[in-house]
Amino acid sequence: MRNFCALIIVVSLFIRGVCSSLPNASAAQEADVKTQEIVGTILSQNPESSSFDLEYETEEIPQQKHTLTFFVTDISTIDIAMSQGTLADLKPGLRVLVEFAPMPDGTNVVESVWVKK
Repeated sequence: MRNFCALIIVVSLFIRGVCSSLPNASAAQEADVKTQEIVGTILSQNPESSSFDLEYETEEIPQQKHTLTFFVTDISTIDIAMSQGTLADLKPGLRVLVEFAPMPDGTNVVESVWVKK
């Protein structure tokens, strides 16, 4: 009986240690994803994949154009003239500020989009 009680204590301490470390591992993964901002011009939108392409310039080489694809989720916000917009409102040619999270798999997930005047 004494061995059985000792086994239960060891197992419960092990489970407690594993469970208490899970939130820390998740927080460490979230800490690796830092939000970034970029200003550019909408090139196109793709409603089927809930994404849009943005053309932008870097400060290092201002005349060189680059393109990034951004994915809009249910928690993304799109602000157009102080009103909530949708992906369909992001027409080619609009100048926007995009706040996004670059994911480890290489995708860019939109947190917010603001249309610049």
